Amino acid sequence: MGRPRSARARGSRPRAAAGSVVLRGGNRSRPRGRGVLLAWSGDGRRLASAGERGISIWDVSANRVLAVIEFAGPAWLTRTSGGFCVFADEKRSIQLAANHPEQSGTTWYLPLAGLRNLIHRPDKVQAALAGDLRGDDLAAELARRGWGDGRPWDGRVHQMPATVSTPRARDVETARVEPPAASEASRFLPGRALTKTPNPPGREAILIELLTLLQNRSPSILLGPRRAGKTSILHAIKLRLGDSYKVRHITLEGTKLRTDDDLARALEPELEDNTRPAKTLRKRLRREPQPILLIDEIVHLREADPQAFAWLRAIAQGEVGVLLAGSAWDWTRVVDRANETPGSSFGNDVTSIDLGPIGEHDVRAFLVSGGVGDQAATWIVERCGGWPFYLQVLGHAVVQAVHAGQRQARVDKAAVDDLYVKRLLVDRDNVLRSRWLGELPPEVRAVLIKTEDGQLPLYRELSRVERQAVREVGFCETTGEWLDDRPFYDWISRNLDDLRGGA
Repeated sequence: MGRPRSARARGSRPRAAAGSVVLRGGNRSRPRGRGVLLAWSGDGRRLASAGERGISIWDVSANRVLAVIEFAGPAWLTRTSGGFCVFADEKRSIQLAANHPEQSGTTWYLPLAGLRNLIHRPDKVQAALAGDLRGDDLAAELARRGWGDGRPWDGRVHQMPATVSTPRARDVETARVEPPAASEASRFLPGRALTKTPNPPGREAILIELLTLLQNRSPSILLGPRRAGKTSILHAIKLRLGDSYKVRHITLEGTKLRTDDDLARALEPELEDNTRPAKTLRKRLRREPQPILLIDEIVHLREADPQAFAWLRAIAQGEVGVLLAGSAWDWTRVVDRANETPGSSFGNDVTSIDLGPIGEHDVRAFLVSGGVGDQAATWIVERCGGWPFYLQVLGHAVVQAVHAGQRQARVDKAAVDDLYVKRLLVDRDNVLRSRWLGELPPEVRAVLIKTEDGQLPLYRELSRVERQAVREVGFCETTGEWLDDRPFYDWISRNLDDLRGGA
């Protein structure tokens, strides 16, 4: 099925704009009463023209139609030039009809129950009216989801085959997958941090920035979603600093921290029996020429007492290079806890470094070096983006599926899609669910379960509280751009009923 030509719906007709001007044509033979209605916006950037088929909204400077309001009796809809619509009544059923049925008085209808959420897109219409036509192509979206081949429907009946035959090998696009070299095999072990490489793929720029801050003893916090590769970066920093620095690299996971002494014992286990470990460790750090603290999973500081934050802030003030790591929501909770003490300034001098996805060029290099060919890498990137954990899971799944007793080391796009769902969205449900429960506060979960057909809610339509919540967890920018994390959003869409029930 291609782009819909028309849709029937029921609703009330919008009122005509005030101050419209009627321009009559000079041809006296035209039917009486017909003409063109024009109405300008206040700033002169938009023009509405009304004719027999409806009202067209124009971008005057670009000389292009942004949207059209069409009428059919009392019913109406607003559509973009690309085919997305707002229907007059969301509760009414919609249907497409052939423009020219072969027999008079007969109409064939195509049910649209499964496509309503795809076609009814108020956000696309609103963006078009604002002049933004990026992604305004319903035909491309339909084709991407497997509906037709992108050609407009000709209004004729087409018989679909009763069974689907298996495509011939030469008709299916495939990609070759090579077995990885022994030295590269470890990068496709899902869930494991890269502990033995000083050069994690695609992270050179952020490594240089973090090393500069550490060497100048300026405290910093590495922020990123869970499984984004933060631990791999901490290991890389330790390897790069080598023997020239005294590096203490710990994770707070599994610890119960209340006091500064608890934190000191976690950093220096040999102080377990020391009566004043916090004071003892601080003296040691002052004597060391190049002390560095790398502290992962800082969320476990959220129950700490005020003296723990005061101690950590004190040693980070020029005495020690300190790098913390955690998610944005982890850091928000830790700082809020520290600020419960009047006069606390913990976090004010800490530089925040956001860890985003790996760039596409580096992602491809990572996948290809692990044995995935360039074409298969393209399919993986389309689904996973640039987050290391997803790439490890799907890269591992593709390589293993191809080399599990198959005669030819080739994989097609449908196979990658299938592995994406089975091995990432289903088999890794526990990982994604732990992110949902552990990384996101209830306010953000309530926003994300508004997802419809894979489409996230518009930032500008959220309440002030909701906007602040999604910003604090690093999931949305003030520009309205959501975090690039398609697998997580796909997992949410697949589990909406369950997640809404538990919200």
